[in-house]
Amino acid sequence: MNKFCLVSVSGDMSKNGMSDKNTVYIFRKEDKKYIDDFLKAQLNFHLHCYSDHLGKDSKPYKKLNKAFRKLLDIGFFTSKFDFRTEWYLSELSEIKEGSEYKPFVMGDNYESN
Repeated sequence: MNKFCLVSVSGDMSKNGMSDKNTVYIFRKEDKKYIDDFLKAQLNFHLHCYSDHLGKDSKPYKKLNKAFRKLLDIGFFTSKFDFRTEWYLSELSEIKEGSEYKPFVMGDNYESN
C-alpha cells in the first residue's frame, strides 16, 4: 500500500530555510481531503500573489490560513513554520528512492508518533 506525504520544497521547513534538510510529513488516508484542500489553497494563494489583484482581495490568504489551521488542529502540521513553507505532494517511496528532495528528515507529526 502506497503511503503519501507532503515534502517541503521552500520556506522554513526546507533545506533552504531553517534546516539543511527537507521535511517530510506522512499523512493518514482519512485526512487526504484536508491535505487536498490545503494544497489547492496554497496554489491559489501563490497564483494570486503573481496576479494583478494582489492586495485587492484577501480571500486566497484567508482560505490558505483556514486550510492550514485545519491541518494544525488534526495534528498534521505542528507549528507556524509549516505555514511559512511550500509543500508538494509525493509518494513516500519516491522520496526515499529519488534524489530530488534529499537530504530529508521525517517530520515529527501525528504519523511518526
